[in-house]
Amino acid sequence: MRRNALLSLLALVLTALTVQGGCVIIPEVKSKFVELVASGTVCDTLEAAGVLNTHDDVDDVDLGSLNIPALLDDAGIDVSDVDSIAVFGITYKTTRPDPDPAREIVNGQVTVQRGSGTGPAFVPTTAEVVVISSFDQVVNAATTDQTAPVSAAGIALLNDLLQDLLDEAKGQGVVLDRVIRYHVTGTSNPQGVESDFAWRICVKVNIKGEVEVDVVE
Repeated sequence: MRRNALLSLLALVLTALTVQGGCVIIPEVKSKFVELVASGTVCDTLEAAGVLNTHDDVDDVDLGSLNIPALLDDAGIDVSDVDSIAVFGITYKTTRPDPDPAREIVNGQVTVQRGSGTGPAFVPTTAEVVVISSFDQVVNAATTDQTAPVSAAGIALLNDLLQDLLDEAKGQGVVLDRVIRYHVTGTSNPQGVESDFAWRICVKVNIKGEVEVDVVE
């Protein structure tokens, strides 16, 4: 009985490998390149406590916290196989709502500037450029992530830093000016009443690479 089962299995395999004309096709193993994508996010929370009329605040975030080597390792991509790294979107949301039910920020704008150090020790290495422009946001309730209207100059600055960090991961130098300073401005309404809310901004990054794999044809 066992012998008959093995013969039947062999017959099925031979049938599967047979095409018209009675020829047997032997599977061929070929190498192909497959694109893989690793994604990462760097977020920063900003406070707006005590703001009166005009919202004007700065905060610093180390874009190196993205940890490119770890993201690539998780995705199974060798750093030498990476084709590109770039921002694919920026989101923002209210994380701690203002107690005033009418509180909103209008004509909001966010600029970015690259440098080293944080707080009073921040030393800029680029000019300040707009990354998010002309947005209005009600901040009297917590929100989900919303896509920000971005500006090309700000995205270009972020992409330049990401490329430098990728080069560092490849062993090509060390990036010292890896900090991004956010500068947020806007009108806080209603006027004459102190604001008290918090919001978060997130930069989303894609890293693309090609991996060679063996496939059966």
